[in-house]
Amino acid sequence: MRVACAVVVVLAGCHSAPPASGELTHEQCADMVRHVQQLETDDSSGMRRALDVGLRPGIESCLLKGTERAYRCVLQAEKTADLDSCEALMK
Repeated sequence: MRVACAVVVVLAGCHSAPPASGELTHEQCADMVRHVQQLETDDSSGMRRALDVGLRPGIESCLLKGTERAYRCVLQAEKTADLDSCEALMK
Protein backbone atom coordinates (compact mmCIF):
# COMPACT_ATOMS: atom_id res chain seq x y z
CA MET A 1 0.00 0.00 0.00
CA ARG A 2 2.85 2.38 0.82
CA VAL A 3 4.31 1.85 -2.65
CA ALA A 4 0.97 2.52 -4.32
CA CYS A 5 0.61 5.77 -2.36
CA ALA A 6 4.11 6.87 -3.35
CA VAL A 7 3.38 6.19 -7.00
CA VAL A 8 0.13 8.12 -6.87
CA VAL A 9 1.85 11.08 -5.19
CA VAL A 10 4.72 11.08 -7.65
CA LEU A 11 2.42 10.90 -10.64
CA ALA A 12 -0.50 12.94 -9.43
CA GLY A 13 0.82 15.56 -7.04
CA CYS A 14 -1.84 18.01 -5.86
CA HIS A 15 -4.44 19.29 -8.23
CA SER A 16 -3.83 23.00 -8.69
CA ALA A 17 -3.80 25.44 -11.55
CA PRO A 18 -1.38 24.47 -14.32
CA PRO A 19 1.79 26.53 -14.65
CA ALA A 20 1.91 29.13 -17.40
CA SER A 21 4.23 26.90 -19.38
CA GLY A 22 4.80 23.26 -18.53
CA GLU A 23 8.24 22.17 -17.47
CA LEU A 24 7.90 18.73 -19.04
CA THR A 25 6.69 17.66 -22.46
CA HIS A 26 3.92 15.15 -23.06
CA GLU A 27 6.54 12.65 -24.23
CA GLN A 28 8.64 13.10 -21.07
CA CYS A 29 5.56 12.57 -18.90
CA ALA A 30 4.59 9.46 -20.87
CA ASP A 31 8.13 8.11 -20.40
CA MET A 32 7.96 8.81 -16.68
CA VAL A 33 4.56 7.13 -16.25
CA ARG A 34 5.66 4.10 -18.29
CA HIS A 35 8.80 3.75 -16.16
CA VAL A 36 6.77 3.85 -12.95
CA GLN A 37 4.45 1.22 -14.41
CA GLN A 38 7.43 -0.95 -15.32
CA LEU A 39 8.74 -0.71 -11.77
CA GLU A 40 5.30 -1.67 -10.52
CA THR A 41 5.18 -4.75 -12.75
CA ASP A 42 8.57 -5.83 -11.40
CA ASP A 43 7.03 -6.06 -7.91
CA SER A 44 5.27 -9.27 -6.99
CA SER A 45 1.78 -7.77 -7.20
CA GLY A 46 2.77 -4.81 -9.29
CA MET A 47 1.02 -5.77 -12.52
CA ARG A 48 -2.41 -5.08 -11.07
CA ARG A 49 -1.36 -1.75 -9.60
CA ALA A 50 0.36 -0.71 -12.82
CA LEU A 51 -2.76 -1.41 -14.81
CA ASP A 52 -4.83 0.56 -12.31
CA VAL A 53 -2.61 3.63 -12.64
CA GLY A 54 -3.18 4.08 -16.39
CA LEU A 55 -1.28 6.41 -18.66
CA ARG A 56 -3.69 9.26 -19.27
CA PRO A 57 -4.33 10.45 -15.68
CA GLY A 58 -0.65 10.11 -14.86
CA ILE A 59 0.40 12.10 -17.90
CA GLU A 60 -2.14 14.84 -17.21
CA SER A 61 -0.98 15.18 -13.61
CA CYS A 62 2.65 15.11 -14.70
CA LEU A 63 2.03 17.94 -17.14
CA LEU A 64 0.64 20.00 -14.28
CA LYS A 65 3.15 19.14 -11.57
CA GLY A 66 6.16 17.46 -13.17
CA THR A 67 9.63 18.94 -12.93
CA GLU A 68 12.88 18.10 -14.68
CA ARG A 69 14.38 16.96 -11.37
CA ALA A 70 11.43 14.65 -10.66
CA TYR A 71 11.63 13.32 -14.23
CA ARG A 72 15.32 12.44 -13.83
CA CYS A 73 14.70 10.96 -10.38
CA VAL A 74 11.86 8.71 -11.56
CA LEU A 75 13.75 7.50 -14.62
CA GLN A 76 16.79 6.65 -12.49
CA ALA A 77 14.69 4.67 -10.00
CA GLU A 78 15.45 0.97 -10.08
CA LYS A 79 12.76 -0.12 -7.58
CA THR A 80 9.44 1.31 -6.45
CA ALA A 81 11.06 2.13 -3.08
CA ASP A 82 13.36 4.53 -4.95
CA LEU A 83 10.32 6.61 -5.94
CA ASP A 84 9.86 7.88 -2.38
CA SER A 85 12.78 10.28 -2.81
CA CYS A 86 11.25 11.65 -6.04
CA GLU A 87 8.05 12.76 -4.31
CA ALA A 88 9.54 15.99 -2.92
CA LEU A 89 10.72 17.05 -6.38
CA MET A 90 7.20 17.66 -7.71
CA LYS A 91 5.93 21.24 -7.80
